[in-house]
Amino acid sequence: MIYQAKVLMQSECIEEEIIIEINNINLVCFASICPYEIEVGATYPVELHLYTFNDYEPKELSDDSPALIRRVGNDFEYMFVGILNDDNLNVNELNFKINDLLGEYPYLNGKIISVKADRIDVEFFDFMSNEILC
Repeated sequence: MIYQAKVLMQSECIEEEIIIEINNINLVCFASICPYEIEVGATYPVELHLYTFNDYEPKELSDDSPALIRRVGNDFEYMFVGILNDDNLNVNELNFKINDLLGEYPYLNGKIISVKADRIDVEFFDFMSNEILC
């Protein structure tokens, strides 16, 4: 799903670190270098992807488990609790692309799960053509 994200901050230390706001939720993300300059305070069309360096280790939770997006420590790592629907994790009205999870865990489709991701990748789209730029 494509969202309109406001850029709140770009790191001076880590070139790819960016803080965005979508639906009043702030996220520290990893952004690839884009062919256009990203400006703090501007809004851009983006898509969110969960990325892990190793295998995802999802855990099925009870149906009354509250949705959660929580940053772990001071790096890019996050803990999520949400509903797995096909290749998306739905959390607090946000959809995160999460590839290959259903291949290993098809029984979790439609279930509330917790999963840890090493980072949230943010992809910026061209304003006119909606093509992915980074």
